[in-house]
Amino acid sequence: MTYDDVIENRKNWEAALRSGSYRQTTNVLERIDGSCCCLGVGCEIMGYPKTVISAEIDRSPSMGEDRELAEVYKFFDDEFSAPNQLVRDLGLYGDTGETDASSDRATLVSMNDHGSEFMEIADALATGEYYMSREDWERKYFYVDEAFPVSCGDGVIISLSKSE
Repeated sequence: MTYDDVIENRKNWEAALRSGSYRQTTNVLERIDGSCCCLGVGCEIMGYPKTVISAEIDRSPSMGEDRELAEVYKFFDDEFSAPNQLVRDLGLYGDTGETDASSDRATLVSMNDHGSEFMEIADALATGEYYMSREDWERKYFYVDEAFPVSCGDGVIISLSKSE
């Protein structure tokens, strides 16, 4: 995975959110009926493996007030927030879709769970405030030493060489 791949993933995610092909849900990445939150759409377009689980989830954005047991999809180890793989593959700041520290925008999870439609979320993503810069992403995910292979997570080992 390179930062150029991350940029392509972002374009595909924003396009998927704008496409009208996904039904929106709240409080969980994806329900068994196929409805997704904005981060669940990201998991879907990345083609991540998923398993069906029963989970106790909130029926409304007011956490803990009204809960239900529902069958939902879990991506890797997560059913409520972005798995680490999605954070990496989209270059997000965190698993709830935080912005960089200089912004006071709501998290993507908060936007999704409090009524923002996918189109509005895609517009917010297009500002770039939710995405890490190339420098920050490469610093976090790649520790380049030309003499040694590099681990980029999930057991993947690659070799990198600097290019001028």
